[in-house]
Amino acid sequence: MPKAKKEPLGAGDTKKANKEMEEAVQAMLNGDEQLKAAGLTVSADVTRNQVMLTGTVTSEELRRKAVDLAKRAQAGVVVSDKISVGASATR
Repeated sequence: MPKAKKEPLGAGDTKKANKEMEEAVQAMLNGDEQLKAAGLTVSADVTRNQVMLTGTVTSEELRRKAVDLAKRAQAGVVVSDKISVGASATR
């Protein structure tokens, strides 16, 4: 059986590619229990190789961690950090 060709994130139609990038970043964030509990929102724009993170976390350390994890999800991605730091980070 031939191996399936693995395409990079962003290959194909834009909506699908945006969704794939959002899912990749969300998976990275969900690997951390505190960030998962914060329920951050991820929006991607593959035409700009950019993801935007929005929501609230309880500390500056968690904000930085979220941005770092998002950058690791896709090589060269630009992260637009719209995360607020405050007491009400859980849903």
